[in-house]
Amino acid sequence: MTGEKILNYRIENLTEENQLYRSFLATHTQFSKKVVIKTLKNPQNATEKAEFEEEIKKLSRIQHPNIITLYDHLETDHDFYLVFEHIEGRSLGEYIRKFSGPIPEKKAIQFFIKILDAFDLAHHKAIYGGAINPSNIIIAKDESIKVLDLAFSKLYNHKNFQQKDRETCLFANPEQFSELPPDSQSDIYTLGILLFYMLTAQHPYEDLGFEDIRNKALKETLPDARKYYPVISTEIQTIISKATSKNPAERFKSCQDFKEALLNISSPQTPKLAQNVDLPPVTSEPGQRFANAPLIVFLSLLGVLIFMIIIYSRPRPQYQSSILLDIKNQTEIRQRQDSIAQAQAKKAVEDSIRIFGSTITEEDNQIYFHKVERGETLDKIAKRFYLPLDTLVQLNDISPKEKLKARQGIKVLVKTIYKVKGEETLAQIGDKFKISPFILKEVNQLYPQPLEPGEIPKPLIYEGKNIIIPFMLKK
Repeated sequence: MTGEKILNYRIENLTEENQLYRSFLATHTQFSKKVVIKTLKNPQNATEKAEFEEEIKKLSRIQHPNIITLYDHLETDHDFYLVFEHIEGRSLGEYIRKFSGPIPEKKAIQFFIKILDAFDLAHHKAIYGGAINPSNIIIAKDESIKVLDLAFSKLYNHKNFQQKDRETCLFANPEQFSELPPDSQSDIYTLGILLFYMLTAQHPYEDLGFEDIRNKALKETLPDARKYYPVISTEIQTIISKATSKNPAERFKSCQDFKEALLNISSPQTPKLAQNVDLPPVTSEPGQRFANAPLIVFLSLLGVLIFMIIIYSRPRPQYQSSILLDIKNQTEIRQRQDSIAQAQAKKAVEDSIRIFGSTITEEDNQIYFHKVERGETLDKIAKRFYLPLDTLVQLNDISPKEKLKARQGIKVLVKTIYKVKGEETLAQIGDKFKISPFILKEVNQLYPQPLEPGEIPKPLIYEGKNIIIPFMLKK
């Protein structure tokens, strides 16, 4: 179709194709405005056709900053053509897989509130049961949110579900598996799963088949998100549990209620003073309360001076130090620096486990103390250990742009530190923890040393070596 004209638009190239539609990038012939044109296969019967035409009418009436705008549509003997605005960006799924990993809680709430606003409007227009999943949500370059068109299409979501499309099934709600008509409560459940995915970067049932997913959706409570990413707060876990309750009556009544619950986490209200507290009456005249201020300041300074005189007039004990360092002995100085760093590292680990004690246990997770290499930044460390930058910032209580010093200690959250047994290979270790051996090699910097001229390469033996297993793994 490249070069063909649809309405006032010239087709440039195919951008996506699946069993339901083909998507093309196109340009307006007069205004050089880029759009997306989707060609949808005609419905199979008159009932489907009438239902789809009604959906198009509803979509055309939706105008919202967080929803892709439908500009126009055209029907031919063989196809439906829908013309949408074009947004530069990436899908939420791609954003999580390739850029962020688990989205930090504060940022996830900001994104999700915009998604809720979009579906709140859809629900007010009586549009339910659309394809709510990471592929149908776009994060633009300026990090604004746009919900795609088919996220509101009940007809095409139902077709995907019938064909057991994997993403559709993973984000399906119990009512969908029970073949009940969709409503706002069923959408609330799916939105709860979406929030779970944004915070953990994984779906709890992603390794299961259709029947197993169906049984768990119908009979089992959605797993606790903190089992997949421990730094998630108790408050947001409570919200996910409420949204994904098996009983629709126990879920949020609307997207607006869902939004208000999240706002109460991100902007806690200042506690109000109890009304029945009796406050002492103010009896001083204006200016009287500061009348004795100079005298108070003078007496305070006098007290401090007397205290210092007493302290410094006492005889000082004589200490004999056995630590004598030759300023030229750099080896001994370096050893003592390392000893101090190790002591500080141990203290930092203890502090970290105590601070995150409610969610992090030494059996399931560990704090690894990484020694900064020359020229290394916090962002590089985050990418090396597959952690969001915000997690490192929170864990170390430092600024994301802080300049790190060589040999400085940085706390990193890891799954575990595994000691290699026997002649285990990286492939065997990767299979044990369900992670790519190439990632293990990258995280642990296990690169072979260059060979000397004439030297025969030897197999790499890791027996007894501690291998860091990055945290972003499935249980």
